[in-house]
Amino acid sequence: MTTAPALPLELFDLRNLERYFAEGKLSKEQYDSYLAGLEDSSDNADVSSVQMLSHRRVRRMETVSSEDES
Repeated sequence: MTTAPALPLELFDLRNLERYFAEGKLSKEQYDSYLAGLEDSSDNADVSSVQMLSHRRVRRMETVSSEDES
């Protein structure tokens, strides 16, 4: 069971953590305590793979596809 933090969840937003630490809105100890209280949800994870294409390759593929339609 997850223990609810005594602080607002907005303070734990990864995009703002460094700023909150610097401003004193959140301490490293509070953050570590929050992380320790989270349950392990790794059993719910799915594995996926992604192939990234460069924009040049996508354009070439689009060009070939449009030529085939003609």
